[in-house]
Amino acid sequence: MSLPIAPRRQQAEERREQILDAALRVFSQKGFGGASIRDIAREVGITEGLIYHYFESKEQLMQACWKERSWHSHVERILAAAEGVPVEQVLKEIVRDFLETLREHGPNIRMCMAEMQRNSEMAAEQVERIEATSALIRGFLQARQAAGELRPDAEVGMAAGLLLGCAHSLFFIWGTADGERWDRMTADVVEHGVETVLHGIAR
Repeated sequence: MSLPIAPRRQQAEERREQILDAALRVFSQKGFGGASIRDIAREVGITEGLIYHYFESKEQLMQACWKERSWHSHVERILAAAEGVPVEQVLKEIVRDFLETLREHGPNIRMCMAEMQRNSEMAAEQVERIEATSALIRGFLQARQAAGELRPDAEVGMAAGLLLGCAHSLFFIWGTADGERWDRMTADVVEHGVETVLHGIAR
């Protein structure tokens, strides 16, 4: 007797998620070039052939990891709950969440950034994702600008870029620091970085 369609589909989706999670772990440990489909299959406890049932190649698997485990969904969640919340508080939450995500997935992010230097297609896709996420934040700030919460002549896209760029730089320089030091630096960027971008340093 064959399984009902819905449970079979759910089982396939769960297996695909397991493969993505395992691929992230293996890519983080061995790097993209050093990892193999065999390594990932062993991590999940399945055959290599089953992975190829879901993904045509290691490159496609890597791209799926980037696309489906991206920070974009975090920003969507934060902005969906932002109505009535002061813009400074929303920006602090965005920066804090970004830093936490970078720290959590540090090895994989560093590996992906290195791979971008060799893979122009992957680099283009990553830039597209970054621009899409930046557009979400820019749209939120433009809406607050229209509502009079921000200065009408402010370049809000640049403001968002400065905040995210600062967080990204902090991660690449200090992302492997011990927990206490990282927490202290994160708190400093969240508090003073957002305040500086919003209010400036001029008298």
